[in-house]
Amino acid sequence: MAVERAALALAAEASDGWARIDLVIQATVPVQLTTVEVHSVDGTPLSLELPKVVTVDLLRARQRMYEPGRGTWFSASLTVFPDGGHQAEFNFDDDPGWDPPLHPVAFARDLEFFPRDGEHVPPWLAEQLRLAEVAEAEHQAQSAPPSA
Repeated sequence: MAVERAALALAAEASDGWARIDLVIQATVPVQLTTVEVHSVDGTPLSLELPKVVTVDLLRARQRMYEPGRGTWFSASLTVFPDGGHQAEFNFDDDPGWDPPLHPVAFARDLEFFPRDGEHVPPWLAEQLRLAEVAEAEHQAQSAPPSA
């Protein structure tokens, strides 16, 4: 339902002459990034102000799609067509490819909200969690009062 609402909101916001809307969202609990491209019938790009409800609905879908022990998605793509159709794909396991790279602690915080069993932690995520532990240990060491 939330994905359908997001698709409808994108279509309603698009200017005349659009042929396809491509949206990509990357998400963790603390950080989200949404990009959108609108293509015209002749292939030229069109502008679109992203309605806030789109990101809200997609993050709601992310929460609802959480599977205990398996987690939820880190990125998703949504393609919307003028005939009202849409296609959505969700990435549960592959590195979402943040550019610039996301701080590893963001992935650790995400797993606090959407826990995964060990067999559902892909190698790239395991490395991010290891780096988050190192960063948090360094932060605690720097924050500790000097010993007398």
